[in-house]
Amino acid sequence: MNTRAFRFWMKFDRGETHWVTCSGTSARRADALRTATGREQMSLRSFSHAYGESNYHIVLVPKYRRRIFKDIHVARGCRLVFYEIANRYGYKILALEIMEDHIHLFLEMHPMHSLSKTFQLFKGISARKLFWRFPSLKKKLWGGHLWTRGKFFRSVGEVTSEKIEFYIKET
Repeated sequence: MNTRAFRFWMKFDRGETHWVTCSGTSARRADALRTATGREQMSLRSFSHAYGESNYHIVLVPKYRRRIFKDIHVARGCRLVFYEIANRYGYKILALEIMEDHIHLFLEMHPMHSLSKTFQLFKGISARKLFWRFPSLKKKLWGGHLWTRGKFFRSVGEVTSEKIEFYIKET
């Protein structure tokens, strides 16, 4: 068996960079991962007992697809509320785009948070705070619901399914 040693930089969420040295089977896996991702430097976040990425693209739609975010004050209030929620519960908002009738939210979350809990927090807290700050929304959205029951989400990362298949086959 050909034992090779690889050394590459690994960057963590706190801005730390470390040299990682692998040999033997670990080196083949590291080499396959580097080849699959096409990157020498991997950007990972450090969690307690884990390293990785947990990024999601989420779309939230107001009830009846009303154009409530056409009002600049409501859009700014929603943006502020979303950043408050993210700061309070440990989410990192990578991108937030508020359209007239829906919101695109790209966030990084801790692995201990489930996706359903994330939706519950963002929908529930934002609805309560926006109804409190903008009472006129209650007239447009009767029934006391700001968001639709449906949801859209997609896990987003730097590795495609083809790259994972290549990684698994090569190790």
